[in-house]
Amino acid sequence: HQERDIRRAEVITERRQAQAVLRESEERFRTLFQSPTIGIALHDASGRFLNTNRTFQEMLGYSGAELKRLGTKRITYPDDVAEEQRLIAGLREGTRDAYQFEHRYWGRKRRLVWARASASAVRDHLGQLRFIIAMVEDITGRKQAEDQIRLLVNSVHSTQELICITDQKNRFQFVNRAFLSAYGYTEPE
Repeated sequence: HQERDIRRAEVITERRQAQAVLRESEERFRTLFQSPTIGIALHDASGRFLNTNRTFQEMLGYSGAELKRLGTKRITYPDDVAEEQRLIAGLREGTRDAYQFEHRYWGRKRRLVWARASASAVRDHLGQLRFIIAMVEDITGRKQAEDQIRLLVNSVHSTQELICITDQKNRFQFVNRAFLSAYGYTEPE
């Protein structure tokens, strides 16, 4: 009788400890999910949003309820849907556990939003996909800057003016095509 009481007390203690660990884990997840620095989206393998944080919602200009109604396919830029579905299929089939992907979303009023998503599979005890958690960073500003740099480089290369950039020791760092042509150099030289 006494051994049974001791065992019952041990089971109760173990259960309380497990519940405390679970509460701590849930609190850490809730704190991360509410992070104002990165968008977070949970969705199933079909692309149905289960939950999104405020940062993700604000990034796209949709409420959580609207995102649940729309799903991933309807907000993903059409040219990026096939690649996203291929990556999700890998998570679903168990051939991959995570992926990173730069792609475009359609925000509210068809505003194009570039994003880098780092997504991971969350599986049950049998290894079946329960849902996907994606950490999503808005990289629209970076993409716009890259486009401006490309435009500037193309403009510099296409001008007939001779342009060269040297370092403090007068070593060439950059020359445009007109400069190469005028002096008979090739780029590797």
